[in-house]
Amino acid sequence: MGSVSWRKRGNRYLVSWRLDDGSQGGKTVDTPDEARDLAAEKRLEMRRGTWRGRQRGRLSFSAWAAEWWETWATDDPSPTTLAATESWLRLHVRPWFADRPIDKVTPADVRRWQAQLARDVGAVNGGALPVVGAADLPVRHG
Repeated sequence: MGSVSWRKRGNRYLVSWRLDDGSQGGKTVDTPDEARDLAAEKRLEMRRGTWRGRQRGRLSFSAWAAEWWETWATDDPSPTTLAATESWLRLHVRPWFADRPIDKVTPADVRRWQAQLARDVGAVNGGALPVVGAADLPVRHG
C-alpha cells in the first residue's frame, strides 16, 4: 500500500510518503499537529485509492479530460451548458492538447492555447470557461 512518515527537521516538520509504484513526495509544515494531520490525510488517500502520485501525470490529456468530463457532467449543469461545454471540449480543447501527458502541459501551453482560441474563435466566451478550467487543472493540480 505504501508508507507515510513524519519527522522534525530543524524548526519544521517533514511529512514524506512513498507508494508501492515507487512514486514519492514530501511536504514541510510548521507544527507537529499539521504533520500528523497531513500524514493521516495521505494514509487515508492511499487506503481509499485516491492518492495519485507521478503515475497520474503520465495520463494523456484526452484520458484526463474524459475523467474530468465524467465528474463535471454529473454535477448537474443545465442542458445548454452541458452541450456548449461538450462542444468546446470536442472542438477546441482535445484537438490542441490531444495525447500529451498532463504532466507536460505547462501554464505557458495553456496561455498559448487560450491566445490561439481567441484568434480562431474571436473570444473565450462564458461557455468555454469550464473547459478553460479543465485545461488549466492538470497544470495546477496534477
